[in-house]
Amino acid sequence: MDGRTFPSACQRQQLIVMRTLIPLFFIFATLFTSHAEPARKIVSLAPSLTELIFDIGWNDRLIARSDADDYPPEAKRLPVAGSFGRPNVEWLIHAKPDLVVSTDLERPGLANTLRKAGIEYQRLPCNSWTQMIEAVRTLGTALNDEQTANDWIARAQTRRDSVAKRASEFWAERTRPRVYVELWADPLTTPGRDSFLTDLVSLAGGESIGAELSDPYAHISAEWVIHEKPDAIVLAYMLTSVRPDPATLAQRPGWKAIPAIENSAITADIPTDWLLRPGPRWLNGAEALAEFLRESASHKTEQ
Repeated sequence: MDGRTFPSACQRQQLIVMRTLIPLFFIFATLFTSHAEPARKIVSLAPSLTELIFDIGWNDRLIARSDADDYPPEAKRLPVAGSFGRPNVEWLIHAKPDLVVSTDLERPGLANTLRKAGIEYQRLPCNSWTQMIEAVRTLGTALNDEQTANDWIARAQTRRDSVAKRASEFWAERTRPRVYVELWADPLTTPGRDSFLTDLVSLAGGESIGAELSDPYAHISAEWVIHEKPDAIVLAYMLTSVRPDPATLAQRPGWKAIPAIENSAITADIPTDWLLRPGPRWLNGAEALAEFLRESASHKTEQ
């Protein structure tokens, strides 16, 4: 014998078990320690996302907003961390939020600046119903609250389906109205194919005359509107102070013969934010527009 002591069969078995368990321990430790912590402090730099966060019930985690975020009224009590899509980087680095969200950034490079400072950034566009729903899912994951996100999505989808069903039933035996949405007068501007407003018009039971235009917000001519012969006109100006009086549209050259003007099927009564701000109140806009289109059709029938 050379004097060496060899492990017994029992000791050898213990060594084999330890060699198996130690790597597994490190694997599980890595998995658990690398899992992202849920965001506790959020900054929203977009009015639509701020509305979503409040409506879903996550406002207790919202620590700041952009200067454009004005709804719900409680949002205005939050500190301002920049403008719409333009964060105040110094403020954010000092406040150290876990997550900053916006629909876009004026300067995309700012996202890397925030991440280098240890602040997570998520771009959550809301230019369509699908994008808005995806934004809610992303927030639910970031907050480790997927159930609340899924519950909100289910309620919103049920409400949307109800609007679509009622529109489908009402217009089943009628020709759907062609709708002109005017966003601005100089130059004349209307939503195009990729605008969420075009989807809203369709959901409400109408057909947007701008649905085939490639620009989300297309500049068009007065002659084009006349040629398209819209049955209904919606004035949806971001600045209500410059919105024209519906009665004055007939004074535009050639517009008096437009069916919508002949039948007084013009509205400026739907709150602008319901139409122009994709968020929880988007469905309010769809319901209000659907009601206007039904009333206009009924009024036309009675004439």
